[in-house]
Amino acid sequence: MSTAARRELPEGLQVTQRGSLVVVASTPAAEPSDAGEAWLVDAVANLVVAVREQTLEAPTPPSRLALVLHAPRGRDAQERAVAAGLAGAVRGIAQSLALELAPATCVNAVLCDALEDAEPTLALLADADGGFATGAAIDLRTVA
Repeated sequence: MSTAARRELPEGLQVTQRGSLVVVASTPAAEPSDAGEAWLVDAVANLVVAVREQTLEAPTPPSRLALVLHAPRGRDAQERAVAAGLAGAVRGIAQSLALELAPATCVNAVLCDALEDAEPTLALLADADGGFATGAAIDLRTVA
């Protein structure tokens, strides 16, 4: 594990701590139609950098990690495809990390329309009884 100084987080990412739960929240900086596939690649790359710093490069990895994605489902076919790709990437990252970091760290993904929508779920994951789930993708987005 590296003890190098942490880089400044890219735009659209927040890292907060709630007791034993570290929350990496991603709100992509642009709408999917603004950059198409480049938007998807940048959003995933930025999330991976933040997660790596919080887990693999941390002096003491967290016992729980939640990846929260706030991203629009999209208005047209292209936006929906890019948003679905980002949601799938976040699910895959969470599941891979859950396997890689087990049993020391429980990792879950939370997908939401607005960051406030994730608050009750994050409270559960941060609670002493919330450590039973790992590798889960909890989709709180509304169905259009």
